[in-house]
Amino acid sequence: MSDPITLAVDAAGRTTSLCLAVPGTEPKLAPLDSRGRRNGRVLIPEAVALCERHGLRLADVGLVCVTLGPGSFTGLRLAVTFAKTLAFAAGCDAVGVPSHLALERLVQRRDPPGTRLRIVSDALRGDFYLTEVSTAGLGELPIADGPRLVSSVEGPGELLRVGQDPGGAADARTTLTVGLERWRAGLRDDPFALVPLYVRRSSAEETADSEPR
Repeated sequence: MSDPITLAVDAAGRTTSLCLAVPGTEPKLAPLDSRGRRNGRVLIPEAVALCERHGLRLADVGLVCVTLGPGSFTGLRLAVTFAKTLAFAAGCDAVGVPSHLALERLVQRRDPPGTRLRIVSDALRGDFYLTEVSTAGLGELPIADGPRLVSSVEGPGELLRVGQDPGGAADARTTLTVGLERWRAGLRDDPFALVPLYVRRSSAEETADSEPR
């Protein structure tokens, strides 16, 4: 089965990006240019424009891949809602990609399969999101434990800090690569069941819980 026209969106970090892949051509990355506006106002217009620049419509997309988190609460919510809406409207497949597994794919070409890797990202408030991964070979799915919320990242294995260490910056291209790998392996997600991978409650919820009642 040939790959479908695929659109990926990543909004887990400080920036949001889209990536469009048409079989037989190189993927096209489009960082979101919000120009001071909220990403929620520009995500759909930017996706439409990206498709139109390559002679396509959103309705032509056969697979939408979305980063699930952990990451930005607002960004994840917007991206997952966009993916669910597109999958429903276009009748296309949907695949969710945990953020830390996307990072594993950035180092798998460098490290042999089975390498123990600890992927960590900032959870704010002095905590971290940690996923322990045994790297996989090309075309294989990694074995992962996490993500989970921790206060320390000490432990065995190579440490990769998201957005800080070399190779620690993912965008929609990585989401697309991992999403297509999962799709080729026969994995699909029910669009209506896709939810952000928050791991922890929002700052507002934690603050509300700590206030006297």
